[in-house]
Amino acid sequence: MIPNKPEKVVPLTKKQIKNLLNQKTEVESIRKYEKHTIHSPIPFVRYAHQSRIIKCVQYVYPFLEKGKILDYGCGTGVFISILNKIKPHSAIGYEPFMKEKYTKDNPIYPEYNDVLKCSPFDTITIFEVIEHLSNEKFDEFLLRADELFCKNRGTILVSVPIEIGPVLIPKEIYRVLASINIEYKILEFLKATFLGIPGERIGSITDGYGSHKGFDFRKLLEQFQSKGWHTTILGYGPLPFKHWYGNSQVFFKAERK
Repeated sequence: MIPNKPEKVVPLTKKQIKNLLNQKTEVESIRKYEKHTIHSPIPFVRYAHQSRIIKCVQYVYPFLEKGKILDYGCGTGVFISILNKIKPHSAIGYEPFMKEKYTKDNPIYPEYNDVLKCSPFDTITIFEVIEHLSNEKFDEFLLRADELFCKNRGTILVSVPIEIGPVLIPKEIYRVLASINIEYKILEFLKATFLGIPGERIGSITDGYGSHKGFDFRKLLEQFQSKGWHTTILGYGPLPFKHWYGNSQVFFKAERK
C-alpha cells in the first residue's frame, strides 16, 4: 500500500538523475526501444529525451511530497522507477499496451480497475501520451482523473511534444537517419516549421493517433480549459528559454477551476 501523507523529499541533482537513466535495463526488447530514445547514438536525440525525463522528475518534486502519484500511460516505467528510488512506494503506473517493465518490481498495472483500487491519488502525471489520444479517449482520461483524485481535487502534470516551429527540422533529419517514413509533404512541412500551422494528423494506435504529426499543444490547452480545468505552463524543453519556439516539449499543470 502506498502511503498517502506529506513527507520531505530530498531532490536529486541533474547528474544523479542522468546517472539513473544511463543504467541500462536487462530486458533486451526495452534496450532496443531505448536506442531510439534515452540511449540513442544520435546526440541531439539522446539529449532531448534525457532532458525531458529530468525535467519531468524536477517538476514532480513538490507533488511527490504531497502524497501518491499515478503515471498514466507509463510505458516501461522508467519515470516511476526513478520516483520510487527518490521516495520508496510513492508512485505506480498504468500501462494497458506495453508489457515489458524497466525493472521487474515496477508497480505497473495494465487494468484500470486495479489502478482504481489504489486510489485516491494526489497527482496524476501523463507524459508524452495525450498526443496519441482521440478526443473520446481524452474525455475518458479526464473523467478518470476526477474518479482517481481525492474529492475531485488534485493536479495533472502534462508533457506533450511541440510539432510546430523550427524544431521540426532536426526531428525530420532524425527520421531520415533512422530510416523512418517521411510523413510531411513539402508545403505542409514549410507551413508547420515557419508559420506554426500544424500538419494533418495521422490515425492509429487503437483509434487514436500513431504519430505526433499535426499535434497542436495550443489546442490541447484550450481543450483542458473548456472542460473546466485551469492550466499553467511550467516550462519548455530541452532548450533553456521560456518560449515554445525552437523547443520540442511543453510542460504544464492542470487543476480544477
